[in-house]
Amino acid sequence: MFNYRLRTAPTSVKVMVAGYLLALGLAYIYALANIALVIGWTPRDIAVHYYGAAEVVKSEQAAPVGEESFSLDEIETQPTEPVIGIRPSFKNLVQEGHFHLFGMTSFFFGLTVFGLFTGVRERTKCILVGAPYIAVIFDNLSFMATRFLGPQFAYLTAIAGGFMGICFAALWLVIGYEILKK
Repeated sequence: MFNYRLRTAPTSVKVMVAGYLLALGLAYIYALANIALVIGWTPRDIAVHYYGAAEVVKSEQAAPVGEESFSLDEIETQPTEPVIGIRPSFKNLVQEGHFHLFGMTSFFFGLTVFGLFTGVRERTKCILVGAPYIAVIFDNLSFMATRFLGPQFAYLTAIAGGFMGICFAALWLVIGYEILKK
C-alpha cells in the first residue's frame, strides 16, 4: 500500500486531491484573515488577546476586540480607540482549545495522509507528516501559557503559529507537485 504514489494515481484521484488542496487552501486563507481581524499578528496582539487585563481598559497601542465591519469602499479617516478586553477564563480557553485541537488535527490529517503517498525520502516524509501535530500542540498549550504564566509566552504562540503555516505550505506544495508530476 505504501508503494502507491499520488503521481501514478488515476486522474480521478488527482482531481479529488486537487479539489481538497484548493478547498483547504481557501480555508487556511480564511483562518489567516480571522487571526488578522480578531487577534492580530504580533506577539503583543496575542498577549493582549490571551493575557488581557483584569478589567476593560483603554489603550492607544492595543488591537480592538470584538466584531468589526470591513469594507474596502469605506476607509476610516479617524482611528478608533482600541480596548484591552477582560482576561479570558479557563473555561473559555478550554472551549477554544478543544475546538482548535479537533479542527487543526482534522485539518492536517487529510494533508498528512496524502503526504504519505508522495515520493519524498522517508526521513523527509516523517518530518512532513509529524511536524504539523507538534505545531498544533505547542500552539494550543502556548495560548494557555500566555494566559496563566504571562504575556511573554505570546512569542511561543506566534512561533508555533508560524511553524504551523510553514508545515501547511510545505505539505500543500509537496502534494500539489506530486499530483502534477507524470
